Amino acid sequence: MTAGTIEVWVVDRDGGRFERAAVEAQGEYTEVLSAAEEAAERLGIALDKKARRTLRPVPRGEDGLPRRARIVVAGGNLVLADPVEKLRHWTKLASDVAADLLIWHEDGRWALQVATPMDDLPPRPRPRERSLRAAVESAEWRELVDDWGRIDKKLPGGTGRYLSEVDGVGWKGSSLGGIEALFDGGAGAAVWRNGAWHDVGERPEPDFWGDPVPERECPDKSTSCPSCAGRGSFYDGFTWTVTDFAGFTDHRTVRGGPGTPLPRSTSFGDPRHELRNVPRPRDVLFDHGIDYALVKDRRNLPVGADFLDAAVIAPAGSSARDLEATFIARCTAKSAGARGYAIVSPPPPDRLGSLAELVWSMGGEVHAAIRDETNRRNEGTAHAGKRWGVGVTPFAEPFRPSGVAILHHSLEAAAADCWNRFPDVARRDLDTPTGHATVDTFSERLVLADLMSSLSSLRQRVGPATISVRLGTDRVSAVLHSGRRGARPRTLGEAPDVRRLAERLRDSAEGLFE
Repeated sequence: MTAGTIEVWVVDRDGGRFERAAVEAQGEYTEVLSAAEEAAERLGIALDKKARRTLRPVPRGEDGLPRRARIVVAGGNLVLADPVEKLRHWTKLASDVAADLLIWHEDGRWALQVATPMDDLPPRPRPRERSLRAAVESAEWRELVDDWGRIDKKLPGGTGRYLSEVDGVGWKGSSLGGIEALFDGGAGAAVWRNGAWHDVGERPEPDFWGDPVPERECPDKSTSCPSCAGRGSFYDGFTWTVTDFAGFTDHRTVRGGPGTPLPRSTSFGDPRHELRNVPRPRDVLFDHGIDYALVKDRRNLPVGADFLDAAVIAPAGSSARDLEATFIARCTAKSAGARGYAIVSPPPPDRLGSLAELVWSMGGEVHAAIRDETNRRNEGTAHAGKRWGVGVTPFAEPFRPSGVAILHHSLEAAAADCWNRFPDVARRDLDTPTGHATVDTFSERLVLADLMSSLSSLRQRVGPATISVRLGTDRVSAVLHSGRRGARPRTLGEAPDVRRLAERLRDSAEGLFE
């Protein structure tokens, strides 16, 4: 990096690669954008919309020089499939999981939405695209699913239904014209149901709807009630779905009985009851060879252990009927239509090596962190176990665990998350250029993961704490962060590389935490 230049780093989000370009500081916005596009072309990717917004004219000071001398953007394999094929695939996915796929039109603008079938329509999104083709091209299924989880909480309610046999049928059309004709130039919505597109005013009942799910009045009715979340009533059964949106979908139905939901447990000593007569999502995942750590809800958040284990924390001596009613009510309190979902994400790619190479090239350091969350209350549940996080800092600056989300179930997942968010991470932690260099590829992920896991297990015998390993270009060090107020981080060991650090700590690790 020389004075008077702007660094432009382009990250290939899908391929784990990156490119650097330099632009004269006096260069105009078009030159910065051109340099980024050329770097993206060398990677064989396209810049996404967020990247182009990031590359808007760089603010300049009174001296005319840019206030930001480093810009990091990301792109990916954005070669769009034919919108007809894309929409056909989405209708199949919606049918598989027994959901509605809606297309909204208003004032010449279009939008798509996924929703749980209910008596009433969900709140409409704000149509933004100028054509249906553009709306399909710009939408992503993962974003539609994330929004689906959020709008479910806002649905006005209505009778939930058990699922009968689900037939995953996709649209057979060859153009978008037939769908557009449903609107006849006016505002409204079309919905995919029962193997066809319908105007929402003439939509049929879903053919996968079975018997209505019974509802009972909730005596609490407050928004803090764990059984109804303020809806005023709770469901007496529900259907839950596990899917990977790639061919695997499993629906299971839980029917309630005469029990009464219990209030939220307020005693630390109340036991955790696993229900015997309720199909457990964890068993379904095990039968299909799926790691529960890859399972998220529709808002891309980890699924709770109580749902996976069909479990309830309640006073000892609670009846089986009341425990079952409590589990059902809590699973459906904030989900429309008496439905629950667990979505299987694909295994994360190994991005730690790419991340280390990129950060080192930018003059920074990578920090891998681990914390064991196991305690007496959650032992044996999905809340227990080790959690991982990965962060970055400028060279030789201290690492603070509080600035990193230490919530992933593996080092790979933590590194992949940091890589996917790298433009935002770099803007916060590596905004000032400190030089760049050609560096060796990091290839010691397995050794690093084993070392950190062993150190965390040893530390857990004494008390919970976070352990981090600093990965620099010329040194590697393990650091203990006790979490106590006023306590300073303690270096456990240092070496030129991870393997030698592991060798040095192997014999002395037992005494490190005494």
